[in-house]
Amino acid sequence: TIQPMAGWPLFELFDTEPAVRLDLGELERAFKNLQRKLHPDLFHQRSEEEQELSAANSALVNAGYQTLRHPLERVKYLLSLHGIEVLAETAGTISDPTLLMEVMEIRDEISTCTSGAALRKLADANAARLEALMEALERHYGAGDYGAIGDSAIELQYFSKIEEEISLRADVVG
Repeated sequence: TIQPMAGWPLFELFDTEPAVRLDLGELERAFKNLQRKLHPDLFHQRSEEEQELSAANSALVNAGYQTLRHPLERVKYLLSLHGIEVLAETAGTISDPTLLMEVMEIRDEISTCTSGAALRKLADANAARLEALMEALERHYGAGDYGAIGDSAIELQYFSKIEEEISLRADVVG
């Protein structure tokens, strides 16, 4: 009999330890394994209740996979497990004026960039920044320093957005 999965911790659902970084190959294998067991098509001859549970569980697995697959969403979820909501709508703003200026300058550079080579240079610098932030988040999480995790998570949020802006600008610049 199928059981409801709502409320299960995502790391437990995907049979992995809570962490800033995950083996994405292992995560994908766990996702596919869960979907093979839970896909609604497997329950089409079962009771209406089991069909509904299967659909709900499958949706939960899909959403959970998307959350854990993306570093920023994973960090948000990881922090929420510890009652920290620094990336909520009303939070997650930069309080460091130097960092704020840096972000604004990078965004201005992106918006005025007309060269593919210059945009790639910005993308490479941003990728290095994201990697450094992930390393910092791992260190802070390992040390249980949730205040520092929150600060690094806010930076991760801004530099992830910069990554998106670079990608959008690349579509324009070519």
